[in-house]
Amino acid sequence: MVDIGAFYPDDPRQWSPTSGLYAGRYWWLVESYDVDTYQSYRSTPIDFTIPVTASVVGLRMRSYHYLRLLSIEARWRSNVPEPVAQASLSTLAGRRVWSARRREYNSLGSTESSSFDWYVPRRVRAGTRLRLVVRVSGASQRRVVRAP
Repeated sequence: MVDIGAFYPDDPRQWSPTSGLYAGRYWWLVESYDVDTYQSYRSTPIDFTIPVTASVVGLRMRSYHYLRLLSIEARWRSNVPEPVAQASLSTLAGRRVWSARRREYNSLGSTESSSFDWYVPRRVRAGTRLRLVVRVSGASQRRVVRAP
């Protein structure tokens, strides 16, 4: 059982859960009670699905040239309990030079963040233009950055 509630005489056709629901499949069931006969009635279960939604709402990058480090922070929202956050860097020609992914924990309705650090290998020259793509459960955001 996810939630339970009571209908009142003002509008017995409308109800919403007390808290948000994560993406997934749920069933709707109504139980009524006759106060005169003490008999309860249940409706046929009706299933419904809440689709997955995700969005990357912000990206922040910081270069540490002395360390040859690019620090990436992505802020995102999702209705999945444990979304996968992924970041990748590729050349403008399309050759991938780095990628990382991690499973995150999510509080429904809040904006979360993921941090990634990339230590630039010697084969990538300082100042090289790279394409950064950050994805969270299907949603993505792209930026062009320079290697530190």
